[in-house]
Amino acid sequence: MVYGSKWIREDYDKPSYLGDLFYDSIARTWPTCPEYHDNGYYGGTIINRLLYAGRNIDQKDQTYNQLQLTIEPIKDWKIYAEGNMRTINRMNHSELLPIPWINAAGDMAYGSFGR
Repeated sequence: MVYGSKWIREDYDKPSYLGDLFYDSIARTWPTCPEYHDNGYYGGTIINRLLYAGRNIDQKDQTYNQLQLTIEPIKDWKIYAEGNMRTINRMNHSELLPIPWINAAGDMAYGSFGR
């Protein structure tokens, strides 16, 4: 009898805003939009969205099990039985938080920037 087992874990962590429309959002950002305001806060750029919009965390566990059984009821006559099993467990946590930005009056406000 031969038994083999393998376990694999994949961890993936990225900003929630880093998705399908990321490059489209970069291309649509006004070139006159400041990266920083005078008070030190980020402007309405993509950096603000990447830092404060939340995280997308994905964890995937894969387990592989293999079993081989060899039976020899008569000399030189072997019977092989094999079995395989794969199990996948996945955990995903995604959050989309309001993004802080500075409004026209210089006050802190929160919004989603059209997401």
